[in-house]
Amino acid sequence: MTLGAPFATTYDAYKNVYYQGIGGTYYPSSWTNVYYYDETVAGTSDNGYASPTNVTDALPAYRGFLLYYWNSVQGGFTTSITGPWDLGNHTINMDYTTSAAGNQHDGFNLIANPYPGTIDWKAGSGWTLAGCCDAIYTQNRCEGQYSSFVSGIAVNNGTQYVSPLQGFWVKTHTASPSIVMTRDVIVEDVTQDFYRDSEDIVLRIKMDSYGYADE
Repeated sequence: MTLGAPFATTYDAYKNVYYQGIGGTYYPSSWTNVYYYDETVAGTSDNGYASPTNVTDALPAYRGFLLYYWNSVQGGFTTSITGPWDLGNHTINMDYTTSAAGNQHDGFNLIANPYPGTIDWKAGSGWTLAGCCDAIYTQNRCEGQYSSFVSGIAVNNGTQYVSPLQGFWVKTHTASPSIVMTRDVIVEDVTQDFYRDSEDIVLRIKMDSYGYADE
């Protein structure tokens, strides 16, 4: 799963989140289950993953991070965090680094929803994108696939909505990319019926083999 920092904090500020493989945990020598992403690392996209050294490490505002957890052991869990929530405007500065690995590996930034409410990527106002694509992604590392919402099209159960404390991916394509958002992107109730234009007709193809699937 992906979590995110709405403001500057530390990893251990999240309630009920189990970490291992880093300092300050019960099992610091076990395999690591928490990673953030550094877009500036050269090479293939997998090279950008890095882990904190301790649960007390600083977690910068707007940084998303990956957390592996065991549903069969922990079941579902609820997390929360205390801090200076800000309903004002937020500017998220990102990175774009070209590498020999090619465009398909460059420009991925793992960022966070900065608001204490669900945000809507398709909100009619409140977004200013500079140097990044009209696309958001979430990742399921266990199934080896991404869910996406690209130019209004959802794949692998992707959605336009990003929950509070959730991290999500965006892809940049030029230098000095950024996202500015205002509170207009917040959705008060995503369970209500929305008036909307008719949906595009989309042909979906799903491949399923040996326990893995992709759409």
